Amino acid sequence: MNPTRIPNRHSRTISSLSIDPSGVFVATGSTDGSVSVWSFLSKKIVYQETFASAITSIAWLISATAVSLVCGEKDGSIVVASPIGLLTVEQDGHVTGFTAFRSHISPVVGLLGQRESFVSASSDELSVWFSADGIVCEQHSLYDTSTIAGGASVYEIAKSDSPDGLVICFFVDDTIAGFSLLTQSVIWRMTSSTKCRTYIPDSIIVCTPHQPELAMTGVDCPRIRLIAAGATHLSVIQQSTSHFLIRTFNGDIIVWDAVRGDVLFYLDIRDFGKDVRDDILTAHYDEETHTLRIIACPIHSTKCVAWDLHRCSRRIPPTPSFTVLRDIKAGKPFVPERSSKQHLRMGAAKANRKASASAALAVSVAVRRSTRRRRIPARFTSTTLTQNSSQ
Repeated sequence: MNPTRIPNRHSRTISSLSIDPSGVFVATGSTDGSVSVWSFLSKKIVYQETFASAITSIAWLISATAVSLVCGEKDGSIVVASPIGLLTVEQDGHVTGFTAFRSHISPVVGLLGQRESFVSASSDELSVWFSADGIVCEQHSLYDTSTIAGGASVYEIAKSDSPDGLVICFFVDDTIAGFSLLTQSVIWRMTSSTKCRTYIPDSIIVCTPHQPELAMTGVDCPRIRLIAAGATHLSVIQQSTSHFLIRTFNGDIIVWDAVRGDVLFYLDIRDFGKDVRDDILTAHYDEETHTLRIIACPIHSTKCVAWDLHRCSRRIPPTPSFTVLRDIKAGKPFVPERSSKQHLRMGAAKANRKASASAALAVSVAVRRSTRRRRIPARFTSTTLTQNSSQ
């Protein structure tokens, strides 16, 4: 099963990768500061630029007229590239130009793009930015996260689609916290003994073959779901809240449907002949064509590869068993810890500074196992993308 090679023009190791919401563009950033955008539609590089510092994170900013690329850098800067929309690519063939500004004093560890705004994170800060046209950015507010986990640093963030602007912060000491941008407070906080985890709206997904140690406090706590399988990578597939990309211990890549409990897609990475990095691995699922596009980066490589998978009746893949944590029971009241620093920049509204008046609850997780066998689907194979002669 040979993948399609994406001819990224990087001179050093790829450090970040992201697929846009439509699945048409894939952006890669390198430790040499270069950023490259490949279009699966036109089958060529539509954007290439080199910046002053190593790229640490990539996200997509959706405006009314186009999709822009947002890049976080090691020196704390953020770069917003000129709109990268389908209309721009079809008319001009490529896009040029960018806006760069200093956002944090430490490296940007995470970016969350959404419509006309995005959130950036460093080890101890969260910042909200507005951009109506996808070019000019204005900082709306800045929040301190250094006291949420006893001084531990943030290394990743996720969005929750909550009306109170909840941002999920992952800390290096295995703490996960739901931080409200509206009330500037910690709504809930959790500690987990496993690092193979991810977040979808209202649920935390934990992937481990062993029973994890979990502790949670706060209000409006998320559900806990456990995928009882050994894995080195777990992430939610873009444009889906029930499909998860899992890299097993033996190197296989599977896609699990949390609703049905089935393995929908299976990729034996050994057929590729090279191992791929767990931290540079993402996927996009097209519900209309039922095609899964997996993007990965081979170890010590400056280029990415892509697989397009579809259903095919071939050999049956090995399927792990799954367990779900369903029940959460209430415990003693607890007031969530709030940040001791209330420093807001760019005139944040005072109305948003009110702490939540709801009584906080401490919770513990009660485990109820479900070990019934799941249906094992057929294997999937790849459809090779046609490259133009210029590549």
